[in-house]
Amino acid sequence: MPDIAKKRNSSVDVLKGVAAILVILIHEPFPGIIGEWIAMLAGFAVPVFFMVSGYFSYNASKAKLVASIKRTLTLISIAYALNIARLLVTYHFSVTAVCNYFVEEILTIKHIAMWLVLNVTLVSGVAWFLFALLYCYIFCLIFHKWFLSGKIRVFIVMGFAGGVVLRFLLPLLGINSLGTNNAWCCGIPYFLCGLFIRQNQEDFIPCITFGKCCATAGLGVALITLALFSNNHISYIGIVPLAVSLFALCIKYPQLEGCMLERIGDEYAFYVYIGHPIVIHLVAAFLPKTECGLIEWLRPFIVIVFTIGSAMVIYPGLNLLRKEWRKVHDH
Repeated sequence: MPDIAKKRNSSVDVLKGVAAILVILIHEPFPGIIGEWIAMLAGFAVPVFFMVSGYFSYNASKAKLVASIKRTLTLISIAYALNIARLLVTYHFSVTAVCNYFVEEILTIKHIAMWLVLNVTLVSGVAWFLFALLYCYIFCLIFHKWFLSGKIRVFIVMGFAGGVVLRFLLPLLGINSLGTNNAWCCGIPYFLCGLFIRQNQEDFIPCITFGKCCATAGLGVALITLALFSNNHISYIGIVPLAVSLFALCIKYPQLEGCMLERIGDEYAFYVYIGHPIVIHLVAAFLPKTECGLIEWLRPFIVIVFTIGSAMVIYPGLNLLRKEWRKVHDH
């Protein structure tokens, strides 16, 4: 069987394009219960990015992992610079106000510990993904021999089990501030899922069918929908079959061409993911929240159009950034 991983997988690019847009709909949702449902379904978007990174990290040498760590640190610096720009917009370009915010709200022992351990920080925003990705590469570097031997199942199980504990146990203890958007419950388990699929794809691919993937994805959607209407935490469990089945489908059928979605996934996914919070703030400044239903339904579309449009204008001059992102994420 030919090595699919050596070819550009356009289906994965389409999935990444869809995931990037869905991330926007998490932070700028449609109004009402439909918006809540779409935002909950969109929870599979970030896991997809982790699985892609894990998939293309198959057989990575220690030198390649170190290079990925360095590139990820560069992207983290860029992401934090964009977040500081967002804060400047929020505080009307008052450097003093931003500095005071850092001193009073960010640079505390508690927040630094939460940032380093669980990627929870008030300033990084969506950049927690990059920090979690950094931890994934460091984790792979430390346990490099385990990964080469294929003994990663235990880490996958432990990661997802930890996510279930956080979702179900902590609220019972009155702790609701910790979610599963961190390296341990989202980053590493899904990263290893992608790596595991690549390690065993010669055995998996013949077993993957369109019907099986749709049924598994449907189970995930059903669990997420049940979580929405029952106010419980099984959405975390539902995300797993949804994300894995969609990713497996892209591995089985690698040549799905999606035109603009493929281009977004290939070229603009990083910018869309990191840059959309700034666009959301700018749109909010010029188009404040209203009780007009039409405007509130149009707002997510406006954010999507302006985010992708700005990427198309800005990105041609940022080819180096694009190359670094692709080296880190899917090469």
